[in-house]
Amino acid sequence: MHIGILSQPSNFHCQKWAKALKKVGNQVTIFSLENHQVEYIQCVNLNKNKESWSYLDFYFTKNRLKQALKSEKIEVLHPLHLTPYGVWGLWSEFQPLIPAAMGADVFEYLPYHVIPELNYRQWKNLTQNHHFFYQIKNFLLKMYHKKMVQKVLDKANFITADNQTLIQALIKYFNVPIQKLLLQRWGLEEEIFDAIPENEFPNIFKKLGIQTDYPIILSPRGLMPIYQADIILNSFQKLASQFDNFQFIMLSAGYPLPPNLQLQIDTLESKFTNFKCIKSQISREEMAVLWKKTKIFISAPIYDGYSAAVAEGRYVGAIPIVNHIPGNLEVIENEVNGIIVNPFNSENLTKAITHVIHNLDKYYEKFKLINQNWILQNGLLKNDALNFTQFLKSHF
Repeated sequence: MHIGILSQPSNFHCQKWAKALKKVGNQVTIFSLENHQVEYIQCVNLNKNKESWSYLDFYFTKNRLKQALKSEKIEVLHPLHLTPYGVWGLWSEFQPLIPAAMGADVFEYLPYHVIPELNYRQWKNLTQNHHFFYQIKNFLLKMYHKKMVQKVLDKANFITADNQTLIQALIKYFNVPIQKLLLQRWGLEEEIFDAIPENEFPNIFKKLGIQTDYPIILSPRGLMPIYQADIILNSFQKLASQFDNFQFIMLSAGYPLPPNLQLQIDTLESKFTNFKCIKSQISREEMAVLWKKTKIFISAPIYDGYSAAVAEGRYVGAIPIVNHIPGNLEVIENEVNGIIVNPFNSENLTKAITHVIHNLDKYYEKFKLINQNWILQNGLLKNDALNFTQFLKSHF
């Protein structure tokens, strides 16, 4: 089956899913407005004369997309994200249309009483801006994008969602019939954890500016406001001096660095040799090496789908410390296979990390076995790709 993916080919979610679908026998072509190639996957760039793009660019390239889908003989159109790629697919008028819903696609448009932190921790609000005119502009854009998301959901033949929390939100707040919804986690690729031989690990750590002598306490999700990086950073600031036999590492995950965190990060890096913020996006293979040295990781977004970072951390046996949100509660049970911090604030997080450090061996051995077994049974990408392929063959 020839699957057309609409996405940003430099995005690691796109790369790993496209490759997984191809490995199980599909022909896969990625259509985008980005000049980026993915090894072994055909990529069609419909924006060749521009290095960047806006929402309007998707609208003005809809006819080009329509012709390209016909020319490449696409059988199923599979946008990754409801917006902008689901909207782009909608504008192309192609059928069958099966978009993949991810966290921000849905949770950003829920009422504020459902996720109160959306008032000041929305995805694009780097400065947590409370200015009146910003709020008005944001409200109008939110209403427009929500309307377009609804149109995509209404037109789609099926919608995949990567956790039950997302499915329930689609049913309750977007009136999507349950029969149109397919639980489709994007699991992990076991092979990336063996891609780099162990004798190369010192070179990777040197490249990333990480010491090789001490285990890592990792914040892997990024520095955008929705990830509550400011709370994690304040906790790391308190802990770095107390536990100089650990390394405290924060990743930007390739996202922009909020201005209010820049100075604090620079100050901590100059003050503590065991604190490091990796501001560039690192490769999947290098990330696997980093995971292998991680003993504890923190994941605390204000909302979440099925998190690749949480899955990878669990796979290597690192101890999860998470906040109390539905997405985390689907996969983490407090004191059974992870630690849940509630309410999630700097003081409580600091106490939790300190407690885990003092009981590291006990938690590590207990949680590792449970988490690894769960991932092997429920969270492998190759099984997800095979199940999705079988679903397509049985319906189209």
